[in-house]
Amino acid sequence: MESVLFWFYGGVFIGLLVCVILVLKYKRQESFLLDQVAVLEDSLNVAPEGFLSHVLPMGKQREEWVCSARFRILFNLADEQVSLKSVLDVLNASDKIVLKQAFERLEKYQQRFDIIVRGEVESAIFRLRGMVLSSGNRPAVILWAQNIAEQKFQQAEKQAELEKARERIAQLTTLLNALHLPVMLTNGARDILFKNTACQRLESLEENSTLRWKEVVIPDLINQSLILQYAQDTTREENLENLLADALKANRGVLKELSAGVCLFDAHGKMIFFNKAFSELWHLETYWLKKEPSFDAYLNKLQEKGFLPQVKDFAQYKKEQADRFSLLVHATEELIYLPNNRIIRRLLIPYSQGSVLFVDEDKTIYSADTENV
Repeated sequence: MESVLFWFYGGVFIGLLVCVILVLKYKRQESFLLDQVAVLEDSLNVAPEGFLSHVLPMGKQREEWVCSARFRILFNLADEQVSLKSVLDVLNASDKIVLKQAFERLEKYQQRFDIIVRGEVESAIFRLRGMVLSSGNRPAVILWAQNIAEQKFQQAEKQAELEKARERIAQLTTLLNALHLPVMLTNGARDILFKNTACQRLESLEENSTLRWKEVVIPDLINQSLILQYAQDTTREENLENLLADALKANRGVLKELSAGVCLFDAHGKMIFFNKAFSELWHLETYWLKKEPSFDAYLNKLQEKGFLPQVKDFAQYKKEQADRFSLLVHATEELIYLPNNRIIRRLLIPYSQGSVLFVDEDKTIYSADTENV
């Protein structure tokens, strides 16, 4: 008898223990599911869209609506029971009819809709999307809502900026087309993005015309390099340069035979020509002159030989002499009085492309008993 009671109470205890374990297990699962639901609700509440939903009633069941906190904020709804009527009351008269008809088609024919409606306040613009979810035992209707007033405002601003950009592009295009220079715009891959009218007429240029293209790299806002290319027809300039070169070549032959000392400094102050009389007049070595010395080196050489007027500030004197290259417009004549009593008549003549021609002649009057220096 005692053994029977032992097994009876032992079985009851084990059964109760199993029940407790099962209850704890289901409680844990329920707690986990509740946490998941809470996370889902929080996610929906911070989403830019709010939702309103209800399960389609069957028979005499009461219609129940559920909405997110975000939905209440969008439509400024109180904490009371929310339904489709609550949304309709917020909209203007014409959009109330639009939403009501769309919702009726959704419930009857499960026809989805995506519409834009306006509230009674002019600044309130909503995008409403309706759909039917039929994953459960009974289909559920859900209405997603989003306030797009700010998006509309941003789109309007972008559209205004785009119109201004198009206007600036049109003005720039008109300006570039008015230029006689060929101009085109390319990207980093050398794809042609724009050609002005002069550039489109390039094929009609004479075959012997010479074009020199130059490029300017323009940084773009889209991290893309744009290249502005423009060209000049330099045929006329090159022909003139050739004529000047030929004339200079012919003149050099004449200048070499002159009894006056002649030298030519280019626009950069470099001696590019001299004749024999010049080297003899200033006692300068021919090999040194052939090195094309600068004007500064030339003056230093004359000072070493004592062939320059005595000045207190030699650096300032050299600067004043060098400035004459840029200031000289017409031929100028001057007399240079040297420390050894020599008098040099100098003629400065503006030459081609900024160069200056020096013509020096000894005008010292020597008596019978005076030595030539």
